[in-house]
Amino acid sequence: MKKRSSRKEIQRGNIVEEYMIGNTTIKIDDFYFRDNTPEQNQAIINNFYATGMRIHKLQFARLAGIGHCDSEVLQ
Repeated sequence: MKKRSSRKEIQRGNIVEEYMIGNTTIKIDDFYFRDNTPEQNQAIINNFYATGMRIHKLQFARLAGIGHCDSEVLQ
């Protein structure tokens, strides 16, 4: 089993936003975006949304009682 990295080994960017929800602090940094071209950043965002839609379709299929992962649902 792969050992989890310590906090010192995790690369971090600049904190660009910070939120508090209850006792939880959420910090948003720019590590994955700061050294990219606008096209690379857009590709990251598109992948994020595409992944979210696949998850949504899978959840909808499960709630609808399909009960299996159809290849059509994953596309």
